[in-house]
Parts: sequence; C-alpha cells; structure tokens
Amino acid sequence: MVVRLDIRHWLHRWDTVVIKQTHSKYGMFMSALAGAILAYNKEDMLLLVRAIRNGNEIYSHYSDEQMLPFVKPHQLKSYVRRITRGVEESACAIEAILQEFKGPAGLDIDGIPLFKSTEAVDAQWATASKHLSCMQDPPNISLYVTTRVVTLNGIQLNKYRCRRGSNSLEGLHAHMVDAVPSQRCGIMPFQVYLINFAVQWITRMETLKVAGGQGRKTTCLDPRQIQRLNQQSEVLFRKEHLFEANFAAPMPNPWRHDEGPEELLGVEYAYYQSTDFRSRDYYIQKVDEEVSQELLEPHQDQQSDLEECEDEGV
Repeated sequence: MVVRLDIRHWLHRWDTVVIKQTHSKYGMFMSALAGAILAYNKEDMLLLVRAIRNGNEIYSHYSDEQMLPFVKPHQLKSYVRRITRGVEESACAIEAILQEFKGPAGLDIDGIPLFKSTEAVDAQWATASKHLSCMQDPPNISLYVTTRVVTLNGIQLNKYRCRRGSNSLEGLHAHMVDAVPSQRCGIMPFQVYLINFAVQWITRMETLKVAGGQGRKTTCLDPRQIQRLNQQSEVLFRKEHLFEANFAAPMPNPWRHDEGPEELLGVEYAYYQSTDFRSRDYYIQKVDEEVSQELLEPHQDQQSDLEECEDEGV
C-alpha cells in the first residue's frame, strides 16, 4: 500500500513552530504554503476570467491579470481545478516563503515574530521536505469529477468535485466509529482495526468514486492476489485484458534498512504529538513483557500443581 500524506495535515504540522494561531500573519503564512504546493489549472482559470469579463462591459479593458481580483472564492473552488506543482518547484517556493517570514514579513504590528525560533523552523523544514514527494498527484489518475456544465455569461464552465484529501478524509472520519467494535479497545488492537479500515476505505473509494470510472473493478483487498492475477492475465491475454488494469502494485521492500526517522501512523503519530512516545521502544517493551510472561507461566503452573497437591493432602 502506498501511503500519501494529505496536504491539509502537512500544513497543520507547521503549527508546532508557530507562536500562536491567532498571530496576524498566521493565515497569510498558511495560504502561502498551500500556494507553494498547489497551483490553479491555467486553462480553467482563463475560461473563468473570460466568463466574468463577458458579464460587464467595463471589464473588457482589463487584462487577465487585472481580472483576478474580481474572481470570487466560490467560483475558484467550483470551476478551477488545482494541481500539484512538483517536488523541486514546491521546495524552492517553500524555502523562499520561510526566508521571507523569518524577517520583517513575519512580524505583527507589535513586532512579535510568527515563529518560535529560526532553529525550530529549520528542523521542521528538514522533516517536512521529505514528504513533498508523497503529496504529489498520482500520475494518470484524474482527481476531479465533472458534476455538471454551467453556463456563465454565455461561457460553458465545468463544475468540478475534488477527490483529493479532505473530502475523502472527512467521510473516513465519519465512519471510523463503526470500524472499532468496542469503546474499550486496547491500543494495539485499535491500531489493527484502524489500518484495516483504512485499507478497506481506500479500496472502496478506488472502486466507486474515481473519476471516469477508471478505478478498481473488484472488491478484493489482498494486493498480492490481484498482482498474481494480473501477471497470469498478462501471460495468457496480454496487457490489453488484465484482471485489474488500474491496479498499482505494492512497493517492494528496500534492500537496506534506513535508520533515519521513522514514519508514524495512526495511534503512534497521535502519541508522539503529546508525549515522548517511540514506537520502537514500545514494541521492544511489549516483546520483553511477553517473553517474561512465557518464562513465568511454567513456574506458575508448577506452583499451582503443588498447591493442589497440598489441598488434597498428598
């Protein structure tokens, strides 16, 4: 399974280096970061500007750039698609933004800086920069669905619905309470339920709601089984008749283990946000507890046998 980070969650990870979210420059900083990751589709933007210009004769004297202030936010959201810029372009833009907000641009009217410290920003960027590649749009998959065609001032515009990020995540969060069978669930069983439900949700979204009906055609959750069927179909019927043509094979295991910072998922990430939790230390502790418990069980059984013998008067 390829794990992709939601852009909204990546943005809110920067809250750890900000003094407070009520800072006057906080909104501007977050908007700049979002703009460094996502760009507006040029063709959709020009078509929308043309439609708005047709609605007023005064706008005919304005250039496309001068027309941008007249575009309303709800029009951008409905009629203009957004695409990721790419890793290198986003990295250069974010570095420029951070450098700008470290200076006078990051001060409010009272001279209070936006960031806690320059060192905290640099440390956060060193970690956040590694996730730029996993936020890029997957190739050959459209993340927008055309819901209907709207005519605005004589220009036909496509109204889009986005399948990226928050829309799907909000649905997942709404159904997550049904994924765990009990309100009193151990931390590790909860992690298993969480990952299992996430895999099922992703498969369901790929099957039902990928644009153009080009998603997964089956409800099988085992990627290894789908991969084997695809390989056999390619041998027998060639690539034109694969069992699951839009299936992406799981990433192979690395040849060498990387001792760098570990990627935390689910409850591991939640614990790490508020405590000094380390998943490796946690699992080592659990293994030690299981080993010690196994060593104590024979001794406990022997002790119970002796107690039974004493009770029977043997």
